[in-house]
Amino acid sequence: MRHCDEARLIALAAEDATPEPAEAEHLAECARCRADLAVVRIARDGLARGERLEVPPERVWSAIAADIAADIADDPAAESDHSADERAPQVGRWRRLVPLAVAAAVGALVGAAVTAALSWSPRPPDAQAIAAARLAGPAATGSVRVVSQDDRRFLHVKAEGLAPGSGYFEVWLLDAEGKRMYALGVLTPGVDTRLAIPAGLPLEEFAVVDVSLQAFNGDPAHSKNSVLRGTLTL
Repeated sequence: MRHCDEARLIALAAEDATPEPAEAEHLAECARCRADLAVVRIARDGLARGERLEVPPERVWSAIAADIAADIADDPAAESDHSADERAPQVGRWRRLVPLAVAAAVGALVGAAVTAALSWSPRPPDAQAIAAARLAGPAATGSVRVVSQDDRRFLHVKAEGLAPGSGYFEVWLLDAEGKRMYALGVLTPGVDTRLAIPAGLPLEEFAVVDVSLQAFNGDPAHSKNSVLRGTLTL
């Protein structure tokens, strides 16, 4: 079998993949390809540890080449063409392989980060609960919590028992007299609905959480048909 392709060596190291049987057999016999694979894995592992990988100076490449040449000379399984004369071409391969290996490892780390982000909880660890309330109505119940995150506030509402009808459910913040109010958004029954609270809105003045059943009539005003209500404990 010919020497392992550079792209294949990078893939084996970056993905920590298992060589195919023919590749494994060749690696067992070929000291040059084993050295190439080792260099790529060193670059990958260094990046995974958070090290800043830079291009080594010439003296480092020369020392590496000398060490590998000595290993090849002592390796009875090494191929006959792996002599000291091969050190310069081998170092040249490593100079190409290391940047490519780093790029592949970066891609793998970014992919892992994206996967982690997609599976992360919708309530980040730095979100702080600042208020809560229980909601009650004629035929339904619910809960509310207010969280602060990155200088923004969000109202999380979850309600059970709301019967679907010909309208939709709107969430409001009211003052104690019910004369002043702000609409926050539409509630989805049975789901933890997250709604942004306007910046600067004083919750101590608008502490009543109200859920209304609104008709599809184009009128944005409160329908005066409240199905759930509760007061925030700040």
